[in-house]
Amino acid sequence: MIKFDSNLFFIVLLCIFQIIFNSANRHDNVNFSKTNNNDLQKCLSLSLPLSIRTIYPCNTLTNQNSSRYKCDHFNVSSLSSIRGGRISHSPAVIVYATDNSDVQNVVKCASKLNYIVNALSGGHSYEGYGLGSIYNNIIINMEAINYININQRDRTGTFGAGARLGPIYYKTYQYDKYTINAGTCPWIGLAGHALGGGFGILARLYGLLADNILEMTAVNAQ
Repeated sequence: MIKFDSNLFFIVLLCIFQIIFNSANRHDNVNFSKTNNNDLQKCLSLSLPLSIRTIYPCNTLTNQNSSRYKCDHFNVSSLSSIRGGRISHSPAVIVYATDNSDVQNVVKCASKLNYIVNALSGGHSYEGYGLGSIYNNIIINMEAINYININQRDRTGTFGAGARLGPIYYKTYQYDKYTINAGTCPWIGLAGHALGGGFGILARLYGLLADNILEMTAVNAQ
């Protein structure tokens, strides 16, 4: 991490639960699922704890009689910080994960049923990466994985993928006025920001946020 009153440069450790789902090199060569089905709901219900919030579109073919699962007439523009009418598709389901085991269980179901998985951290992607595609992707909302742990001894930090820049700046500054070299918007999610480069006002002096990642934890179907 960077100390405000020092010229020394310290590297920040980012531990990010980011999904890596390598199902194919080309989407047009794979028969991805394009509609919701009861198999998806069944797999998720058997894999996830009862406390995990899961939302399906109300026009889904899944069974909505269960009190555990909610339906919502959501669309992509309501999920994104960028209200873009250019995106008309909706995800097959949104799962609000609370830890890495939840993420792994969702990815296993996606692999089994041939769905694409997207992680949603802050929802600021201009390309809408966290909002799915025409293939009715599974969206894993990472907002609850927002831990911020600071190791003052080696001046590194461990952050969850759903942590926002504002709380990160606040907590790191409390540790002897340290910070990380990231963007200026306090509501940006860390995972997408870091993996996309992470440009900020300190970039010319300390490089991009991505330059300072020491380690990441990835979750896949195995």
